Amino acid sequence: GNYTSPFALIIRGGCSFEDKVKRAQKAGFKAAIIYDNEYTGPLVAMAGNSAGVKIPAVFVSKASGETLKAYAGLDMELWILPGYENSAWSIMTISFISLLAMSA
Repeated sequence: GNYTSPFALIIRGGCSFEDKVKRAQKAGFKAAIIYDNEYTGPLVAMAGNSAGVKIPAVFVSKASGETLKAYAGLDMELWILPGYENSAWSIMTISFISLLAMSA
């Protein structure tokens, strides 16, 4: 493909995560961002057979995907940062702070 973005932005549904990522790779994208098709419920882990997949892929919320879609095609840099509630980041931060407190 002749795309201006190195990333494919793909909505969830219709086929497996694996198929979506492999199709993005075959089309020439350097990474796949798959976003949820519903606002409710927690995000799920992407699963499937990763054999042959050579590009990074990530699954994000519907809100994040729609934000990316709204800015698609603009000449700008956009970051998605993890929320700190109920995430690995919060566990890592709490663990690090606890370690600092114990060593003080």
